[in-house]
Amino acid sequence: MKLTKREKRAVFFLMAVVFLGAYYYFLLTPQLAKLQDAKYEKEEAEEKLAEYYIAVNLEEQLDKTIEELNQKVKTASINYFPNIQQEEIILLMQDFLDAPELQVSSLAFSQPRVETLGEASLDAMGLNIAYEGDYQALNGLLKKMWDFQKKIIFNNINISSKDEGLLTGTIGLDFYHLPDDVEAEGLYDWYLDQNYKKANPFRAGSSERGGSANYIYKAGESLLLIDRRYKAFEDIQGHWAEEEIDAFGAMYYIRGDRDDCYYPDDSMTRGEFLLLLDKVFKWTDPEESVDLSKFEDYENLGNYENAIAKAIYKGFYSGFIVGYADKTLRPQAPITYQEVEIVMRKVLEDPGFQWKQIGEEILREKGIHSIGVDNIGHYITKAEAIYLLYHL
Repeated sequence: MKLTKREKRAVFFLMAVVFLGAYYYFLLTPQLAKLQDAKYEKEEAEEKLAEYYIAVNLEEQLDKTIEELNQKVKTASINYFPNIQQEEIILLMQDFLDAPELQVSSLAFSQPRVETLGEASLDAMGLNIAYEGDYQALNGLLKKMWDFQKKIIFNNINISSKDEGLLTGTIGLDFYHLPDDVEAEGLYDWYLDQNYKKANPFRAGSSERGGSANYIYKAGESLLLIDRRYKAFEDIQGHWAEEEIDAFGAMYYIRGDRDDCYYPDDSMTRGEFLLLLDKVFKWTDPEESVDLSKFEDYENLGNYENAIAKAIYKGFYSGFIVGYADKTLRPQAPITYQEVEIVMRKVLEDPGFQWKQIGEEILREKGIHSIGVDNIGHYITKAEAIYLLYHL
């Protein structure tokens, strides 16, 4: 049967409708469903992203708040003592009680105690000082303690008059410090070495020449202690490295002998160089214990409280120094330019560091020729080592 044109158009239209219906049902509808699902997922992702940004901003605000609070705690802790130890308090009193007109017959410490201040706990220790002296000496002592940057609490002062204008009595003091996790560094560093083993370790209080310190105050710039104690070394005037040596001396990175001489052209030892690095870079204490007993000359390091021994422990722990093949560390042995190169490459993380560059700089700036430029195996001088670290 032959279809008319009208019937053909009707059939074509019907087929088009069926095709479009099938396309919509089988292809377009699933795509629309997927599109809707994707839209929902996008909205959820945008919500999560918004929550993430809010959390990040909140975390940043919290970090900033924590940092500000930590800074406030750190600032507050500066006013207190880093620890409550009789040894450090005795050294501090040694610095305070240096007036010959004031005689102290006894220092009586109380047992350490814990005091509660609001929600905070502070460690405390008391000290009772029995004294005798004139008014000026007593007034000078009190003023030193009042002006000291750490809080020293006076809980009582007893004064009695004797003949010839002398005063006697007692002074009761309290020392406080915040928890150990706030501030760990002490007030003093000991310098105990071979030359001082039989010397009086408390000579630091002497204001005369020859009173070179076996210990140094390191807890900040105190006009009370630093200005009084530091004197330029006797043998550096006119030396090519006078400026650098004097600067390190003023910061107590280095010390002289009993005659206040530094001998800048002498060789620097391995221990002295490590100590300078420790001072300049402010190395932190090892998180784990360091066992150096495997070295034959381990006993030459001295006690861990020895400042040079501390620096060697830190340097060895950080991998800046290693021992010799004969299982020695040789802390008292002079250090060569080549050894300085090896150490500085590690410390500075600069494999291209060479002493030759420093030697050429010394020649250019100071007019001094360094032996290390020609002989890398020779020993570096104290002045050269200080010049190197001062100009980093």
